[in-house]
Amino acid sequence: MNKSAAVVEAVVALSKMNQQLEDAGGPEAEGELFEQYLAARVDILEKFGLPETEEFLFLLASGDVFTDAEAGEVVAELHQAATSYLLSPVRREVQVLEDAKAAQSNPFNVLPEIGVITHTYTLFVYESILLKQQYPAQEVWACLKKTKQPEVIEALGNLYSADPAEAEVPLAFLRIRGLNYLNEFVAALPALKERDASS
Repeated sequence: MNKSAAVVEAVVALSKMNQQLEDAGGPEAEGELFEQYLAARVDILEKFGLPETEEFLFLLASGDVFTDAEAGEVVAELHQAATSYLLSPVRREVQVLEDAKAAQSNPFNVLPEIGVITHTYTLFVYESILLKQQYPAQEVWACLKKTKQPEVIEALGNLYSADPAEAEVPLAFLRIRGLNYLNEFVAALPALKERDASS
């Protein structure tokens, strides 16, 4: 099987997983399948050198299971998107954040482009610190790049799910790791949790 046929097959398999998820009642009902779906989506985009932004994820979206011909069209669109993306001028992370700040860009397009996971904390820093409070992009990038460490993301998850009385342990760890804006984040957590629950 050639490389293109393998990618077409992967796109068809992804659309089948999406259909299985819908039939099962969504990600909440089939957590393990949802994780496989997310990993497969990332794997396909990585084959083209594309980040996991909404723009590129949209190309993989399917309402129904793709036929081989439809999947072939998706692969052609991904190839075209990759050519355009990879030939565009290279922008450093700080420049990406400065441009996003000026344009008030969607964090789900910006954060994956600079290799940052979209987590409640990183979304908070992007939306509340960079966009609303207008902190310098260099300062925000210095904070965001620290979240690339798995143990930091794990501690942020623990902080998010901890009762206020139990928050000191992850907070202390995150402070040692040099994360900024933690006081603001903790103060905003009740509203953030409410927003997450309603979305």
